[in-house]
Amino acid sequence: LIEIDPRAVRAAKVTAARVLAPHHDASLRRLAAHPVVLCVQDTTELDFSAHPPDGAGPLRSLKTRGYLDHTTLAVTPERLALGVVDVQMIARTDEGFGQSKARKSDPLETKEIARWLHGYRTAARLQALVPPTQLISVSDREGDLYEILVEARDALQKVGFTVVLGVDVD
Repeated sequence: LIEIDPRAVRAAKVTAARVLAPHHDASLRRLAAHPVVLCVQDTTELDFSAHPPDGAGPLRSLKTRGYLDHTTLAVTPERLALGVVDVQMIARTDEGFGQSKARKSDPLETKEIARWLHGYRTAARLQALVPPTQLISVSDREGDLYEILVEARDALQKVGFTVVLGVDVD
C-alpha cells in the first residue's frame, strides 16, 4: 500500500493533466498501432448523495448530489480497450437545474450537451496525432448534434462520426 501525502496532492504542481499525461502518451502509442479506432463517449452519474463533496451538483433531482462523468474510451472494432482519451467532469448548479427549456436558444457551448461536441473535438485532435489510424467518434442519440455534423464535414482532420441508437451489445 502506498500512502500519498495530501499536501502533495493539493500542491499547485499536481494537476489532472500532469497525472494523466503518461497514460495519455501510452494510449496514443496504442491507437497508432491499429488501422481503425472507435472513440466511444458516454455519460454516467457519480452519485455522492450519502456524503456529497464540495462542488457536487444535482443529478436526477435537487436531493441527489454528484457529478456527471463524460468519458471517451478508445477501443478497436474487435473491442480491445486502448485507453481513456478524455474525461469531462460536470457539476450542475442548483440554479440552472431543470431549466433546459428556458435555455433552449442559448449557445450550445453554454449547455451541458456541449460535452458531446467536446468529445468529437477530442477525437479530431487525436486524429492529427495518429494520421495513419482512422478514428471514429461514437455516441448515443444524445450526441446526435447538427454542430458535430457540420464540424465533421468541414474538418481538416477527417474523423468519422456515428450515433448508435438503442443497440445492445452482447
